[in-house]
Amino acid sequence: MCGCVSRRQFGFLLGGAMIAPHLSFAQDNTAIRALHGTLDIDSFKGKKAARLSASTAKTIFTVGEDAFLTDDAFTADVEMDDEGLLASVRLLSGQALAVLKPLDGRNTKLLLPNATGSIRGTGFYVNADVSRPHNYICCCYGHISFQDATDGSKQEFKTSYHNATAINEKGDFVTPDFGFPYGHYDDELVLLESTVGRKPHWQLPDDKMHFLSPTALPVIG
Repeated sequence: MCGCVSRRQFGFLLGGAMIAPHLSFAQDNTAIRALHGTLDIDSFKGKKAARLSASTAKTIFTVGEDAFLTDDAFTADVEMDDEGLLASVRLLSGQALAVLKPLDGRNTKLLLPNATGSIRGTGFYVNADVSRPHNYICCCYGHISFQDATDGSKQEFKTSYHNATAINEKGDFVTPDFGFPYGHYDDELVLLESTVGRKPHWQLPDDKMHFLSPTALPVIG
C-alpha cells in the first residue's frame, strides 16, 4: 500500500510502494508517518506546527503516538507542545477518526469554526462537511469537553462507547440529523489503535463490536 508524503518531505521506494519516513518536528521522538494513502505537509511553522492535507480516501497517519484516519477532503493544522506531544488540531475541512494516547494531565485542543474542544486520551470522530449546516462529533470513548465559541457554555462528553452530538452554525449543541454512528466504525478504531500498539479502552455492549465497516479496511504494512 502507498504511504506517501509530498512537498517538504519525500519517501523512498521499497518493493514498488512508497514508504514515508518519519517527519520530525523540533523533538527527535515526534514524527508524522503516513501509513496508507497520500498525506501532504503543506508548511512548517517554527518546526512545531504543520498543515496536513489528505488527497486519498482512508488516509491513515500517525503523529507521535496518536493515529488518524481521514477522508480525501481532510485539511487540518496541527501543533506540538514543547514536550513533542500533539497540542492542538484545527479541523479546516473533511472528516477524521482519531485515537489519542491517554496521558495524565494532557489535554489536546480540537478547534472547530464554532466550538473548541479539550480531548483527554480519547477515541473521537469529527466531521466538518461544508455541505451540512453543522459539525458532527462523536466521543467514541474517553473524555471531550467542548466550549461554545459564541457564549462560552460547556458541554462534557464522557463515555466508554460512542456518545455523539452536533454543533450548528450558531454554536448550539443539537441532536444529529442522521443515523448513529455516522462516518466511522468500531473496527476502524481497532485498526487505528493497532498502528500505535494499543487496543481501544472501551466497554463493548454484550462484549462485541456493534458497528462494523461495510467496506474492507486498509491493509497496513
